[in-house]
Amino acid sequence: MTSSDNNPTPRRGLVRKLLLAVALVSAVPVVSYAGEAAAEEYVIKRGREADVVALFAPYQLGGAPINGWQLHNLQVEAEGIRVTLVDAEGAPVQFTLDHASRAEGSWQTDSFVVVPGQNPEGADAVISDVVAAVAKNDTGAFWDVIEDEVDSAPLLTQANRSVVAWVTDGLVHLALILAILLGLTARLLRGAKPAIWWGLLATVVVGAALRIFVAQSMFLGPWPYSRVVTSAGLLYSGVLFPEFNAWQGGRAYLTDVILAVNLGFGIVAPIAIFAHAYSLLKDHAVALACAAMIAVLPSHIRFTPSEIAFISSIVVSSTAFALLHTAIGDGTRWVRVGATVAYPILVAAMLMVRPLNTLFLPLLVTIIVVLRRDGVPRARRLFLGVLTVVGGGLFSAWHLMTQFNEQVREGLNVAVLADAFALLFDPVRNTLLNLSITPAPLLVLMAIGGYWLWNNYRAMGLFLLAWLALFHTGHAAVISDVPSFQARYYLHLAVPAILLAAAGVRPLWQFNRKIALGLGVVFLASPLIHLGFIRDMEYDELAEVHLLHRMRMQIPDGCAVIELTPEKQADRYELRLPRMGDHLYMGEPRKQFQVFGVSAARGCHEPDTSCLEELVGPEGIAAIAESQCLYVYEGIGCLADRERDLGTGLSCHDLRQELELVTVDEQPVVGRYYHIDWPNLHDGAFRLAKPKRSIESIVATDR
Repeated sequence: MTSSDNNPTPRRGLVRKLLLAVALVSAVPVVSYAGEAAAEEYVIKRGREADVVALFAPYQLGGAPINGWQLHNLQVEAEGIRVTLVDAEGAPVQFTLDHASRAEGSWQTDSFVVVPGQNPEGADAVISDVVAAVAKNDTGAFWDVIEDEVDSAPLLTQANRSVVAWVTDGLVHLALILAILLGLTARLLRGAKPAIWWGLLATVVVGAALRIFVAQSMFLGPWPYSRVVTSAGLLYSGVLFPEFNAWQGGRAYLTDVILAVNLGFGIVAPIAIFAHAYSLLKDHAVALACAAMIAVLPSHIRFTPSEIAFISSIVVSSTAFALLHTAIGDGTRWVRVGATVAYPILVAAMLMVRPLNTLFLPLLVTIIVVLRRDGVPRARRLFLGVLTVVGGGLFSAWHLMTQFNEQVREGLNVAVLADAFALLFDPVRNTLLNLSITPAPLLVLMAIGGYWLWNNYRAMGLFLLAWLALFHTGHAAVISDVPSFQARYYLHLAVPAILLAAAGVRPLWQFNRKIALGLGVVFLASPLIHLGFIRDMEYDELAEVHLLHRMRMQIPDGCAVIELTPEKQADRYELRLPRMGDHLYMGEPRKQFQVFGVSAARGCHEPDTSCLEELVGPEGIAAIAESQCLYVYEGIGCLADRERDLGTGLSCHDLRQELELVTVDEQPVVGRYYHIDWPNLHDGAFRLAKPKRSIESIVATDR
């Protein structure tokens, strides 16, 4: 206990300062609302892409080079036009057309100020030529004028709006979770030897390096083109991150935000596991061993830089468990009160991450009723039990029934129990037993830990075994034949498995230190031993992701894109490109291109006539004419269900004949499926293509 524990005055002063700081921070958005005044703003409204293209005549997007330079991309934003030209070798020159009220530059036209980018020597000459073309076409009245109006709502209502926005902001949530975790861990490290502190720091650093430099960023879930991890979604649509994006400039793609947030959760996972393990086992050295296990666990390394929710779930749930232990048994009252206040926040966050996390509630209740009943006042346990059962139960029921009603019905099936029982003994699909995925030392330590707990702390052993069984059964609602995909479901079993293994660390050390050290060395070498699993991304769906990431850098803004969708698996297929183009620019959410999904079941019924309108519809034809730019994406939706005599899907064949497509980029098909068995998808390539003919020619022919 520190000196401040005996002197309440400094603490009261600190609390007052914290409350004042919170009040000041809360006042910032209120003042910003109250201070708004009417002002003119110059913008480019949506739907003016054709006007923008006309500005640059005789330069045309993707057209013939002029003086050795081709107009490669026009990025139209509300605040200006970003222009990219390329020479014969593909070297870019970039500049922005902005309004004079926001920028200064050496070149001006009647409507624009030209702001050059970071360009190579000699770029001024080509910029000058293009600006001269723009000046000829510029009438001087290009900008649209909008007027910001003062919000007439009462100041209190405005304040309430700002409070709600800040409370639901994703960056605030992440900062709160991190602050709780770090504060809790610092509390639990009291009395630990310096070696434990340095060991935990080294563990985090090594784990971060493995996840950044060894693992590969990839979409590894079943629905990456529609689902968003809760924390990343709140961050992307919140208050602070869009403001940061507006200040920093550039684009922030939603997919990049999702991957970055998951990476952050993966990096702090060893800290969360340390806090959880010490709260349960009360041994700093053993808790550090647990942190090291998760840091080098191949499955956790593989899935950290991905979009799956299990990574954030491990951190949030482990923090919630550690908070519960602290709220029950910490020796200092104000720490218990703080943990009790933070506990329902983390439980709510835990339940929001994944619907199946409702299975954590009976485990939390077991800790209160069974594991931590000795020496704890009944009233305290009763309060925490009611908070968990009533608060967590009602929140979970609301979340499940409103968001995941269908999944709940599927999970409540007797067949799931039979599948779980069969999976329990499967040495391949049960990835906890699959030695190509799970390190053998983990299984050895689990056996030793289970044996020791059975003889010395049976309640704890049964608790951890029940945890494993509960989540094994819960995840048996979906079983994949591909172990690399099934491993993501088993990632939730990593925590109880590691805790069970941790119980065997001390007994093994006391029995034979050489064996213990040997197992430790092999465990620490797991990332190298299982490198093939960690970096195994040679699957059809994942090969497609490589191309999709490249594509969004190659398709100019505002272009129309036709994406072919399969016939037989259309109910499971998600359009790829809309998600890939979602981004923030200057704080505003935008879509990079217009995507038209065309089913592979639809083809031309009149082979001797134009069929583009038949495939994309009148609205598609109108959008293509307006965009002045057209691409076709031939992904899994195009190659799946293909006709044997044509070698491709029917609509793909029609479009190739109709548009005379030329390849822009492609990615070979691997021939291995990841989570869906695409029929007949064994050769060929995913392809981004564009027509040889101009948009005017295509639209005129079709009309």
